[in-house]
Amino acid sequence: VNSACQLLLEVAPTGTLSEARLRWAFSVLFSRLVRLEGMDDALALVPVMDFANHSCDCESYIDYAASQQAVVLRADRPYQPSDQ
Repeated sequence: VNSACQLLLEVAPTGTLSEARLRWAFSVLFSRLVRLEGMDDALALVPVMDFANHSCDCESYIDYAASQQAVVLRADRPYQPSDQ
């Protein structure tokens, strides 16, 4: 992240970026990346998955389903409305 921030600050027009804003952007990016085993561990941003609420002891996971050509959320058990 440090080297990426420095590189971006060097190539961006003067005054358009700050190191604080770049660090914020990288933290948002890295906190939302998911690893998709079904795509050889590719990293992806999956819109709306931020809203998937979960408890720490669940084993549900996000992956790519080639048969559906889609990213899917696989539940570890049946859930009722409002369960986490």
